[in-house]
Amino acid sequence: NTLTRCFNRRLSAVAPARTADLLQRDLEAVAGERAVSEYRLGISPFLETELMVEPTPQGKSSHPLGYLRKKLVRHYVSVGETVTVALAVVSHLPRPIQVDTVRLFLLTQERYESVHLNSRGLVKEEDAFRVLTAEVADRDGKKDNKDSGDGTEVATTKGATGGDNDDGLITINPGDNVFKFRWTPMTVGQYALATSEIRWRMASFHYDAAALRRPILGVDVLPSEPTQTIELNPLFLIPGHVQTVRLVFHSGSDVVQGGNVELACSEGLRVIPPG
Repeated sequence: NTLTRCFNRRLSAVAPARTADLLQRDLEAVAGERAVSEYRLGISPFLETELMVEPTPQGKSSHPLGYLRKKLVRHYVSVGETVTVALAVVSHLPRPIQVDTVRLFLLTQERYESVHLNSRGLVKEEDAFRVLTAEVADRDGKKDNKDSGDGTEVATTKGATGGDNDDGLITINPGDNVFKFRWTPMTVGQYALATSEIRWRMASFHYDAAALRRPILGVDVLPSEPTQTIELNPLFLIPGHVQTVRLVFHSGSDVVQGGNVELACSEGLRVIPPG
């Protein structure tokens, strides 16, 4: 904890280069100790972070969050739309470092409130509705897309000054770095961008939104208007007779290049004539 406080915005401008380099070597050695992994490390001044949500078509609004006495800024998206979150990281270290992961924990509003009322506000990975992982782009500049397994795509891009290496580690350079998370929600709900986690060797630094001075950011996922419709006529068939079924597909403004149509019929009702 003492070593992390040797690097901050005020000291980095006046610290002797040789002294700063020696202190960083000590910090790197401590971060590699297995004993450090037992602790949930909080906000550290050698890395400053700020979360930002890129503007969405549906806009945003702010509301007071009573149980934290903070302001919550809600960004609105519809199901199927992609929301982009940027994590700005300012490193006050004299040399680049290579971290294992940069992650963002999304919690439902209900779970987020429960954590602060019942668990002292310490967000854990098991509390998260979704964990977004920032990874750098590949060497061709393409984004590394991941599927979370439930139709929700998680895509990430490299930082403005970040990079990667052959070991798959993320480089955080001195000064400004930006990492982006893209999330395409497939269900409605209200979510809080609760905690950013930077894992460096054996040390995990957690930047809890509630502990920062800035407002807490949230994403409200709203129902989406259907862009495609299907009309089927007739809706009922007469057993034993050949009939024509008319299927009309309206694609709206979408371009559909292919697909399959499967018709399934329920069991018919047997009608017994009177007498």
